[in-house]
Amino acid sequence: MKALLWHRLSMQKWYILLLLIISLSITFINLHFFSASSIVIFALIFSATIVESMYTQDHKAKWELFVNSLPLTKKMQLQADYLYCYGLIALLFITSAPIYFSPFYEHSNSFEHFAIYFANISCAILLVCTQFYTHHIEETKGMRSFRMIVYVLLIFSVNFPIHYYLSMVAVNLSVILIPTVISVIISIFVFRKCHVLYRAKEIY
Repeated sequence: MKALLWHRLSMQKWYILLLLIISLSITFINLHFFSASSIVIFALIFSATIVESMYTQDHKAKWELFVNSLPLTKKMQLQADYLYCYGLIALLFITSAPIYFSPFYEHSNSFEHFAIYFANISCAILLVCTQFYTHHIEETKGMRSFRMIVYVLLIFSVNFPIHYYLSMVAVNLSVILIPTVISVIISIFVFRKCHVLYRAKEIY
């Protein structure tokens, strides 16, 4: 699996470098039209397209046919894809954190500022795993798109209100992390479901 993940990273190195340059540029160049919240929105928007973009490129290069000819289980293949996507999303959020939490942005409610950051992370985690799920289910492209739109609406309509509410009532910052932890648990459950679907899928 390490070799598979490294091979994917090496193939995507210029793409990853470009994303990091954009993120770091936004972070360290003081542009007045960027607010604290818009810094992390860049990573959130990217998380909504990363899986579909990855699999589109894989399909063009017949990546699945190549990978399935190797002595690797489908679980290892899926783990490599998960690590690649979540690792790249984590890098984008980490590089955007300094400017988001810098003293330049002073907020009367620091808990709310903290909560919005982790609401974005929680949404990104769920957006990635739902993309994996919609990719592996046997449905038409139109139905997949409709299902994904529904998931996106649910993810945003649930995560941000919950994080905002916790920022108003929480007495400890760690309480705000609870929805993010739940999102991680959900992503693990979805991974297992995707593994079952992937094992049943015929690769031509």
